[in-house]
Amino acid sequence: MKDIRTILVTTKYRYIGDTLLAVPTLRAIRSTWPNARVILLTGNSAAELMRNCPYVNEIIAFNPECPDNRGLNLYRNLVPRLRREKIDLSFVYHSSFHAALTPWLAGAKRRIGWAGFEGRDFLFSQSYPYTEDCSELECDLQLVRNVAPNAVTDSLLELWLTPDELNDVPANLVGGDRIVGIQPGATNDGKRWPAEHFAALAEMLIGKGLADRIAIIGGQDEIDARREFVSATSSRIAGTLIDLTGRLTLRQSLASLKRLTFFVGNDTAIRHCTVALDVPSIGLFGPTNSVKWGNCNPPRQQIIVSPTRIMADISPEDVFDKVSAIFETHSEQAPTCFAATGSQDSEDRKRSKVRGLDRAQTEPSSATQGSSETLVQTSDATVDAVSLKSFAA
Repeated sequence: MKDIRTILVTTKYRYIGDTLLAVPTLRAIRSTWPNARVILLTGNSAAELMRNCPYVNEIIAFNPECPDNRGLNLYRNLVPRLRREKIDLSFVYHSSFHAALTPWLAGAKRRIGWAGFEGRDFLFSQSYPYTEDCSELECDLQLVRNVAPNAVTDSLLELWLTPDELNDVPANLVGGDRIVGIQPGATNDGKRWPAEHFAALAEMLIGKGLADRIAIIGGQDEIDARREFVSATSSRIAGTLIDLTGRLTLRQSLASLKRLTFFVGNDTAIRHCTVALDVPSIGLFGPTNSVKWGNCNPPRQQIIVSPTRIMADISPEDVFDKVSAIFETHSEQAPTCFAATGSQDSEDRKRSKVRGLDRAQTEPSSATQGSSETLVQTSDATVDAVSLKSFAA
């Protein structure tokens, strides 16, 4: 495997949370093949999310909805671009036939992916079973271990914000207030905790002194969920609400999450991002598989799973008790124990530092060989100022 010079990693084009869960895999690939050129092929929003990633040399943002990328246009545009890279090794973390076909057409010498999806196994050099009863993050890492059994792996999620980005937040998030963020929306209504439950939780957090302000987080397609939440709240806390729904770019949203004292939300990409940013959080799960998608770093980050798989059966009192317990675990002065700088490292983050794999958030991509920065190329030039529209995915 020493002759591996170019590696292509393909993630889902539409779900940025899934690409974020591949960060430990990208770190393992960089550690295993430190001199290789690593290219990430992903969607536009995910490319924006992964900006400044020190484990890749280049990000190609691909939008399958763009007319220039449909049908035969795929072969005229993306495939020739990839063929010029002379790809030695390809990992496909996407279950579509198209995702497996692309590296095959691009002439990748060795193609690794999950078996059993859309009759595409013949397109891989090696395919492996996809496991429903383990975390998605672990499934991703297992493909690397199958190729490189001695690969060093861990489950740490990361995101990388520059000092300028960290300061690009709304003025009402700056200061000494204890701000708890909530996300009432989700892409699937079945994944949404009821608006009245979020409202009851907000009332308790303000009334019992765990929060000074409540920040409403969400994308442009979550405006209705925000309206339902605001309608369910009482006049007593109306003045404490900070509405960020649909008002920020993706990078501004990440910086705003970093300013939170705590976060409570549904099973969405936002919750994954709070884990990557080391923000104390609770994720709420009902119909979705919490084993596969409920990654977190206890006790700082935890999940609550509905015993009936119905979101309404998670009570506001249970969530409040869990929030209080997390505060108390970390400090006797619970409301002030979490600073916006995220100074408390998780155990995984500490282990990653010991292995020499951790990268400061402000570092450029000097970890990669032959590149001092992560380049983002797009197939339709629409990555700049990506909105938070699909952040609930």
